[in-house]
Amino acid sequence: VITLSGNMLIFGTKSQALTVKEYSVQSELRIAVEKTNELVRYSKAIFAVPEPFIASESVMDPGWNYLMVSPDEKKIVIMKYDDSLKTHVENVVVDESEGLLYGLSFNKDETANGDTILKYEVHAYNSDDEGNKTNEKIAYETTVETLNAIQVVDKGTEASPSIALAFRSDGETSGKGENEIAYITIIVDTSGSMNEAPDGSTVTNKNGKTSRIDEVISALIGDGSSNGTGIIQSLAKEENVFVSLVPFATTANSPFTSANSKPDELHPFYEVYNSDESTTLRGVIGSLNATGGTNTGDGLRRAYYLHNTFRTRMSAAGMPIDAKDQVHHYIILLVDGETTYETKNYKYEDNNGYYTYSGYRENISGTNYYRFDWNTGWASTEITGFLPDGNIALDYLSSYSPGSETLKEIEHKYGLISYVSGRNYYNYTGNYVKYGEKNDSVPSKTVITGTGSSTISNSQYIASVGSAIEGFDDSAGIRSYLIGYASGLTTNIKYIGDEIGTEDANRYVYNSTDFDLDEIFKNIATDIMADYWLAAGPQIVK
Repeated sequence: VITLSGNMLIFGTKSQALTVKEYSVQSELRIAVEKTNELVRYSKAIFAVPEPFIASESVMDPGWNYLMVSPDEKKIVIMKYDDSLKTHVENVVVDESEGLLYGLSFNKDETANGDTILKYEVHAYNSDDEGNKTNEKIAYETTVETLNAIQVVDKGTEASPSIALAFRSDGETSGKGENEIAYITIIVDTSGSMNEAPDGSTVTNKNGKTSRIDEVISALIGDGSSNGTGIIQSLAKEENVFVSLVPFATTANSPFTSANSKPDELHPFYEVYNSDESTTLRGVIGSLNATGGTNTGDGLRRAYYLHNTFRTRMSAAGMPIDAKDQVHHYIILLVDGETTYETKNYKYEDNNGYYTYSGYRENISGTNYYRFDWNTGWASTEITGFLPDGNIALDYLSSYSPGSETLKEIEHKYGLISYVSGRNYYNYTGNYVKYGEKNDSVPSKTVITGTGSSTISNSQYIASVGSAIEGFDDSAGIRSYLIGYASGLTTNIKYIGDEIGTEDANRYVYNSTDFDLDEIFKNIATDIMADYWLAAGPQIVK
């Protein structure tokens, strides 16, 4: 009886000890889960990483912290980077417990509706006297959504799954001293047809309808506040994201598509993480209005040069980009109609075809000068090739009628006017030459072609710019997104997309039943940041 009672007492004591131990482990694991949830929810950047990223302290990326299992698998720890010590320091989350080993696994929840859900598991294993795992004792599996990071990124693979969580709260997303920079140009059609409703119907005093230009503004900036739901506010969650707005209509001149008041003006870039710059950009977008024709090639030309000169302009602005830093380039193009204007370069030559317009004379210092149509008075030959950067003069390649313009107005507007006095004429260079002698010293001139109403199919201007965009060689080239915001643009969108190298998945064509502009811009923002973040994040220090 005494022996039996003793055995029962021992068994009861052991059972109680096991129960207490199991309860203790469960409590510790709940702490680990709560800590993980907190980190995921409130960190600015979240990356699930595999074993090579945490193999030793020497390979861990400075500036990043890691939630992980200790190398001996006996603890769950946070390896927090100490900038003063220039090393990672261990902070214990779940302490050692005799006979137990731990494990973590992380991956992005691909079944979730969005890119901000992390799925993870916390494991506890029994171990034998030699420290080997025997069987799994307890496991927690759960999901959590990040609130501050634009998305969760899983750097693991099937062969090397993620077993640690790299995180930081300072807004940076780059690693080991290198910067990953995103530069995005948003090219928006602001032609007159953007005043129509999305289905093409007329908007008169609103009539309960919203115009395309209003819908675009809303998709870009929501209600215009810093907490709005537009793509700009989404991109503003990350540092090192720069955005330029390129409106285009008859031209893509800056700051106005219908004027050339500032010939050297460039479209500015804004670091949208900076609240002041983001506010300024949202104000510019909110003031967009629609007028003029559609010169898609000119919008693409201006965007190409913005990307091509981005590093130079950053240096000029006092923010030089280190050669080792990576710039990721993106174009978002929205059009609501076919191309109706192009911009071309012409070489003009004197063709000796001078005929005065009777009655259209101007007396200068006592001498009568006749005005001539530069378009018929000079022979023009198109110069093929890509146009240079900058605003263009509002000169149209069409028949000129003198009308009531003064000599100086014509000279300012066209620049290639000849004035005749007797048997001599005064050419634009300021030299007198004999009537009938040929003047071959005329430079090239950029002019606008098209009527504004007739469609220009398979625009060669778009093709020439597209070749430059496809051949862009900084980092990984320019990734493009294309939105056709009107019915009947399938062929045009295919042509533009093919010329600038837009992937099929990144082309959106209007369908009145299921076209959601807000959702399209949100998808584009998510895709851009996913592409940008894959190259960013913690690195393996070598």
